[in-house]
Amino acid sequence: MFTYNDEEEVLSQSEENGSIIINTRENTDEGIDEYTYTVDAETKEITHVYKITKDAEGNVLWSSDQEIGFNTDVYELPEEITAAMTSTDTRTVTLTTDPGTEDEKVYSKEVAKNIYANIELAEGYDSLYDDEACTVEHESVGLNEYINVYAAKGK
Repeated sequence: MFTYNDEEEVLSQSEENGSIIINTRENTDEGIDEYTYTVDAETKEITHVYKITKDAEGNVLWSSDQEIGFNTDVYELPEEITAAMTSTDTRTVTLTTDPGTEDEKVYSKEVAKNIYANIELAEGYDSLYDDEACTVEHESVGLNEYINVYAAKGK
């Protein structure tokens, strides 16, 4: 029997037009996820997944519908992306959270030059700053510059 994980309960399984249709349900913290998988009966490859997420009262929150192809053209990354991915010409991006406090943490990452560095802040951190006092909001910098930024909870 096919399931995505141990929490996923198989509700039904049938075969029609050369496909196996499997309906499953999984209880989540938010409510219920219901899946309909379409599997090629011969190759056993999943060809389609339909998912509905419902809240605890059974109201539909969202749905997704995905076709899955196995005989498609391979996507070629643009040359500038592959060059950046293999580049040894890097810069350091450093984020210091809660500077000057006992909770201070420093995160550093080497990033290829000519690539944007995207810094995602954890909950409670609203902005990036250019100074340790977190008074000067950070503005975008060039793609080849080293970056040192700061963030503090509640600022």
